[in-house]
Amino acid sequence: MNQAYNVSSAPKTTTFQMRMNPEIKQRAEQLYASYGLNLTDAINIFIQQSLNVEGLPFLLSPENEEYMKNKALKRLMAELDAGWKSAEQGRWVSEEEAMRRLELRFTPRAMNDLTAIRRFIRDEYGNPKAAKRITDSIFAQCANLKQFPQSGTALSARFEIDTDVRYLVCEGYMIFYRIEGEFVSVGAVIHGKTDYLDVLFRKER
Repeated sequence: MNQAYNVSSAPKTTTFQMRMNPEIKQRAEQLYASYGLNLTDAINIFIQQSLNVEGLPFLLSPENEEYMKNKALKRLMAELDAGWKSAEQGRWVSEEEAMRRLELRFTPRAMNDLTAIRRFIRDEYGNPKAAKRITDSIFAQCANLKQFPQSGTALSARFEIDTDVRYLVCEGYMIFYRIEGEFVSVGAVIHGKTDYLDVLFRKER
């Protein structure tokens, strides 16, 4: 018989730390606060229930997996829609602005993504060289789209959804773009481990 544990009363002699997106942390704190809990309380409850059932404290079934995929897909399309809408008023970022060398156009959202990626790697990991290498690699992958615009996978081929968005993976990040006449328009660049993308593309990466 397995030993019973009480998370709340057990001696606390070790520390658990984790990195988290600040916006996600804030949303989680607001959610748990509505139940009178803080983030630590919520994590302790999750761990306690996991120990009680000796597994995840919720069912993982094909139905639940399909629901999670549908929810994640809606989240992804909402994020991409926000990217395209950010350029609705003609506020495209030109080739010169974006890369000084590529004939592409990027939505403001896509450029913000790339800036955030570079800043995160530089500041969080203290590695400006890696930050530059990764963002340069992403830009180079985008450059290849000039000659091979169909090289990305059509999102509609991966999921039953009506969209002209394509994607490709580079350095763990997913580049989402559309072919619009003479333009390859990059709408968003999102880390593949982002919660909803992990649900959708886990087996692919």
